[in-house]
Amino acid sequence: MFRLNLKIALRNLWKNKGFTLINLGGLAIGLASCMILLLYVAYEWSYDKQFTDSDKTYVVYQSSVANGKTFSWAWTPNVMAAEVATNVPGVKYASHSTYPNSNLVSRGDKKITSRTVFADPFFLKILDYKFLSGNPESVLKNMNSIILTESFAKKLFGNEDPINKTVKLENEDVLKVEAVIADVPENSSIN
Repeated sequence: MFRLNLKIALRNLWKNKGFTLINLGGLAIGLASCMILLLYVAYEWSYDKQFTDSDKTYVVYQSSVANGKTFSWAWTPNVMAAEVATNVPGVKYASHSTYPNSNLVSRGDKKITSRTVFADPFFLKILDYKFLSGNPESVLKNMNSIILTESFAKKLFGNEDPINKTVKLENEDVLKVEAVIADVPENSSIN
């Protein structure tokens, strides 16, 4: 019975080649669109999931009204971090950080513009980056310290160990490299 029904279906498909082609093309486009949409949604849902306590980590947005428009950004002034840590129940750590900005980082004649974030030591207690070198417990305690990603350290230092070497930020501030972390994934809020 199944063979007979299959044979009749194939004959009808062969007989109406134009409709068959249109239907199969539509089905293929529909399935491909759904797969692309699912991949996109999965990628968006995976943002910041590389961190251990991503389900317990929150970003405080600051909003400001100018000319009747509301502007929001995800950077935390020092005062706000202290206020959240003391007055919001259940907060274990609150970190002062800036929104990623492009800054010039230089070492000798090598000058590279890169996105930088200014943060305090609590930043690394909230977001557990993978340290490749340096001591995670002591970094960022000094005001003039910096952490580099692996790829940025290679661009600036080549194969040389960057720990305890200095770089200049915007050709002014001298910063000591205290650690190198693994590259930040593309699906990270701080990228």
